[in-house]
Amino acid sequence: MGVLFLRSANFMCRHCGRVAYASQSEDGMGRAWIKQRKLEARLCDGWQRPKGMHSATYERIWNGIVACEEARDAALCAYLRRHAGVLGMTLPT
Repeated sequence: MGVLFLRSANFMCRHCGRVAYASQSEDGMGRAWIKQRKLEARLCDGWQRPKGMHSATYERIWNGIVACEEARDAALCAYLRRHAGVLGMTLPT
């Protein structure tokens, strides 16, 4: 079963109509936010370990959240380095 999309007054499949998934148009920072939200949804309020969750699973989720935050920081730093010249600024490396 497939899905058809109306493109240029014609019905087309995703491939023929060159329709991208929403996630394909996200940049690195957007993907990191989405991944972090999914990880946070598995935890209780305040990022506490839910009852019955193994400690190793909680630690893996926690490390994933930290990795997402580091990825966003790296993406922001790269963006600022690219645009610092336009703003007439010099940034430390």
